[in-house]
Amino acid sequence: LNHSPQHTEQPLALAFHGTHHPDVTGLGFVGFYRSPYWGVMQMQARFLAQYWSTPIDARPKALELKLKSDKSIQRTLDLRDDPRLSQFPMGDYPFLMQEFSEALSIP
Repeated sequence: LNHSPQHTEQPLALAFHGTHHPDVTGLGFVGFYRSPYWGVMQMQARFLAQYWSTPIDARPKALELKLKSDKSIQRTLDLRDDPRLSQFPMGDYPFLMQEFSEALSIP
């Protein structure tokens, strides 16, 4: 999980917009998002439901493509000591909703 107690703004480095870490199967996060918008948390839950309930070899292509292109962990690690770390380092609401919608094939 790359836990870092000295980085209080980003204590964990998680994959796909704060939902999980690929090295720890069966552990997921919903609500690991700093903003007042509930939609992101709902999409995190929907993502984890899809991620856990579909066998790896049967995952939809859109989900697989998003997982392969995800750079969330590295982005978090890169931003930890950056003085330009923003108030909302995960991205803005429309971007996150689009990312989850595309991964889940929600038009």
